[in-house]
Amino acid sequence: MKKKALIFSFVAATLALALTACGGAKPTGIALGEGPLKVAVGGTAALEPTFSWEGEAPAEGPAASYTSADEAVATVDASGTVTGVAAGETTVTATAGEVSATRAVVVSVATESLTVEEMRLHLADGTARAEVNVEPAQLADELTFKTGDEAIATVDESGNVTPVKEGHTSLLVLAPDGTRAKAMVTVWSGPKELTLTAEKTQVTKGGTVTIAAADETGAAVDAAALTWSSGDETVATVDESGTVKMVGTGEVTITAETAWEVAGSVTLTGKAAAGSSAGSTGSSVPAATAGSTGSTAVAPAGGQSSGAAAAQPSQPVQQEPAPQPEPQPQPEPQPENPSGGHVHDSPTVDLDPNAGNDLTDFWS
Repeated sequence: MKKKALIFSFVAATLALALTACGGAKPTGIALGEGPLKVAVGGTAALEPTFSWEGEAPAEGPAASYTSADEAVATVDASGTVTGVAAGETTVTATAGEVSATRAVVVSVATESLTVEEMRLHLADGTARAEVNVEPAQLADELTFKTGDEAIATVDESGNVTPVKEGHTSLLVLAPDGTRAKAMVTVWSGPKELTLTAEKTQVTKGGTVTIAAADETGAAVDAAALTWSSGDETVATVDESGTVKMVGTGEVTITAETAWEVAGSVTLTGKAAAGSSAGSTGSSVPAATAGSTGSTAVAPAGGQSSGAAAAQPSQPVQQEPAPQPEPQPQPEPQPENPSGGHVHDSPTVDLDPNAGNDLTDFWS
């Protein structure tokens, strides 16, 4: 007890000397900062007192003495350095002469892990909460937030980030024990979605088509503000205004992208020009007759020309095979000569079975 009294007397004497050195100026108030002082178990944090004065403020303020209401939670030394002892809450007090101030101290457990996700904020969407993961979870309410450039985005004490203008900045998250995490914040504007439409999706080789772009509301987007590309420039090319020229045949995907990487695409098909032999399977089409105007005369069945030119069909016409001649009737077979001779035509002969006619000459 005597030791504490001696220490108090020493501090009072020191303060008196400081006041004398200040030319008699007296402090009228002292402050230790706003909000609770956060410190981790085993960590430290410094108190920085500020004084208000009666009359002209001296170059140096008086020395202050410090005490902790619960040294089982946190201690404070003569220089105002607070050390966390165990998780909990207490207060520390600074005294200078007749003025004093108190500040709450929150002591937390040590941080095991701390991460924060990158953020992409559209100007039209407003404030969004930062996604922070901290272990142990009880530290979530003891974190401190700060942005690298408040002209791009601001953040409040709860981690709510508000976009201000387009650009990039950083988000810093601090745990009570000094553990920190950082992530990029991107603030952007313009279309959130991009839809491309073409006047037609099938384009003849050598032809062109213009592609229009619209945002998620259906409003037109300036084609010149987009970056255009073709998935296959051997099939089609596209310029900065979204005009596509078909230089080949087949399918091709045309893509447009905003400055903030919002993209849309449309698929077109290049087809061969009419009359082109591209893709022919080798089948032949009958040649046009002399004097025709481009149509092909097709011979009627039997291979005889009708003399009139028929319009050439768009697809090759397969000619019907010429009809086969009808089979001619075959003569009935004649009976053979029993004696091996030839059969001769002969006038009718009446045979009388009783006449005893000799038929030998008839078969000769």
